[in-house]
Amino acid sequence: MDTKLPDTPELKLHFLDYWRIIRLRKTVILLVFLLVVITTMVVTFLLPKTYASSARMKVAKDEVIGSIENKQSYASYDPFWLQTEFEVIQSASVLTNVINQLGLTQKWAERAGMPNALTVEQTLEILKKQISIEQSRNTSLIEIWVYSEDMNEAPEIANTIAQAYRDYRKKLRSQVSEEADVSLREQLEKQEDDIKGAQQTVNNMRREFNIPDYDSSALSTTTLNEDTLRSFELQRIAATAEYVKASSLLESVSKYNREELRNSLSTAYPY
Repeated sequence: MDTKLPDTPELKLHFLDYWRIIRLRKTVILLVFLLVVITTMVVTFLLPKTYASSARMKVAKDEVIGSIENKQSYASYDPFWLQTEFEVIQSASVLTNVINQLGLTQKWAERAGMPNALTVEQTLEILKKQISIEQSRNTSLIEIWVYSEDMNEAPEIANTIAQAYRDYRKKLRSQVSEEADVSLREQLEKQEDDIKGAQQTVNNMRREFNIPDYDSSALSTTTLNEDTLRSFELQRIAATAEYVKASSLLESVSKYNREELRNSLSTAYPY
């Protein structure tokens, strides 16, 4: 069933009506357009030049052996691990080393015309606003983007952040390895103590029940010489040949009937 829409001014409005409105207001539209373009150009011209540089690095989760009994791997999938590493890169533990290595407290204070150097906290806040951490899509690559008014400073900071993060991971890995080594040594010592305790228990039981202690090294073991092995090999070959011969004979005579078998048996397998 068709329904007829009521006639409204919006439905009656035609393209020509729009064109008539634009033509009547063309001066205002043109002025607004020129004002926006000129404002954009002036703001762009007055803003200082900003340079961007990036450093890309591959990150992977470390694997650590937890104990002797069960080797635990900490490389299981963690959907938040990369996001955590983003925060680590932007943390004070990493960026403070970058600030000290490049001397950004004094350098940025001189650029701003300040008589005294910036504090590390102030420099850290400025640096955080100039960096951006991103992940390359569907990869384990991290991109560190740095924006700076100095074209040489941007790549320098980006590379230094990557190196500082690498050093941080190495230090953390070293600490974890040392802790794991201490844990393994403690477990090894515990097992050695258990073995000594078990050995002492065996010795006590041997003395209590008068069990003789035979020296296992004194027990002689029987070994096969080369001639004996060669003789066994020849016997094996002869038995294999006899088996093949008998199998072929059985296969051929199984096709005969009783009368043919009686006539050929004395020829095929004489007594």
